[in-house]
Amino acid sequence: MMKSFKPFLISLFVISFIPLLASADERDSLFCHTQSSLKPTMISLDELNKLTVSDDGIRKWQKQNEMQELPISVILGDVNKDNDMDISDVVTLVNYILSGESATGTIDMWNADINKDACIDISDVVGLVNIILEGIRICLICPDDHHPHLIDLGLPSGTLWSCCNVGANAPEDSGGYYAWGETEEKSVYYWDTYIHCNGSYDTCHNLGNDIAGTEYDVAHVQWGGSWKMPSYEQFSELIEYCTSEWTEVEDIHGRKFTGSNGGSIFIPAVGYRWRSGFIDVGSYGYCWSSTPYPSYSFYAYGLYFSSGGSSALDYRYYGRSVRPVYRR
Repeated sequence: MMKSFKPFLISLFVISFIPLLASADERDSLFCHTQSSLKPTMISLDELNKLTVSDDGIRKWQKQNEMQELPISVILGDVNKDNDMDISDVVTLVNYILSGESATGTIDMWNADINKDACIDISDVVGLVNIILEGIRICLICPDDHHPHLIDLGLPSGTLWSCCNVGANAPEDSGGYYAWGETEEKSVYYWDTYIHCNGSYDTCHNLGNDIAGTEYDVAHVQWGGSWKMPSYEQFSELIEYCTSEWTEVEDIHGRKFTGSNGGSIFIPAVGYRWRSGFIDVGSYGYCWSSTPYPSYSFYAYGLYFSSGGSSALDYRYYGRSVRPVYRR
């Protein structure tokens, strides 16, 4: 009796000191669209290749070992596999560390290794408690209809991606279409309706080197908190460190990006807005980044993809989707 009860007593003792532990850690060349009044502008291959993946290279980055199967639980920290993440998972994790086994059966080892160092120890307890205290839930795939979710793709930067676009009700929904730096949708998308210029491409306002987290960031304005538009670098990281496939979700075409940890997001090919129309719906996907093109003020970077590859760069007045990221 005393032997089986000891791990639980020690668990309660450790949990009582958890707050103290938690506080200790803490997109050949790309050219402009022909409907533009401007002449096509060629972008250097060196620059374009930073965000370009060809057919042959769309899966260029993979681990030497095969992708492991998706864990039983899709929520990081759901140690006891009850499809939630709370203090009961802390208890289960502590009991496991102390006794080498779980009182409720086999734990989900993937979700118990919070810091992904291939070792289950007290640092994972600290990481789990910090996640709980932050009031966030990190998932590997979109688990339910309570959007948006934070999706972990195992990226080096630790960046978490949203499961859906700004204004979307599901990962396959288009969500809103926004001109770069604008935070509301509109009926006509052109230079004369773009609020960050004086009616023409050569009068674009300087909004800074990066609009993430500012009043010009639609993700931050509409969702608040730490939600932001992804930067040029974050799109680069997404392409470099994730495999990608052209697929369908609910009869909607798009690209599924899968990280080394099995986490994945689906970005729908919902085209873009030009003047009063919808262009390339079902064939191409376009998502804005928070980064302006430094050489020409009328451009901004973003993700552009089809069934054959990915690239970036476009006119700021176009209406495009926005897929937010979250940095803890």
